[in-house]
Amino acid sequence: MLPMPSNLTFEQIREIRILPRNRCFYAEFVYRLEPVQVDVDPTRALGIDTGINNWLTCVSNIGTSFIIETEEANTSTASFINGDSLPAFGEKPEGWHSSGKRTKCSLFHTAFNWYINADANAAANIIRKVATTAGLDIAGVSRGL
Repeated sequence: MLPMPSNLTFEQIREIRILPRNRCFYAEFVYRLEPVQVDVDPTRALGIDTGINNWLTCVSNIGTSFIIETEEANTSTASFINGDSLPAFGEKPEGWHSSGKRTKCSLFHTAFNWYINADANAAANIIRKVATTAGLDIAGVSRGL
């Protein structure tokens, strides 16, 4: 039996797809979302370049630009869900270890006994590293993991 996702009820599910990938099976829950009206100013634009030396270089058409620099060090091994510390690139304090571990099939096993996508864990850790510098609110990040 498949466990139900915590953000859905059985009635919302329109289809369940079982997908074989990397010698494992993944369940995809298909459901309908109500459209959300978003107020945007169509005269404003932001160009984003993912770079080699900088993570993101951003330039807008209203006179603002910014560069986000970060290192990916330890983002794949630290647990975002458990709030592991993220040592700087090349610096692992003595005794540092992750509260979870990466497992087969691209999964990360957290200390809460949850299995999440390992790449999503690393991406969430990258956002966490950048959040202070960029002034990001990361309260909703875990909803997507």
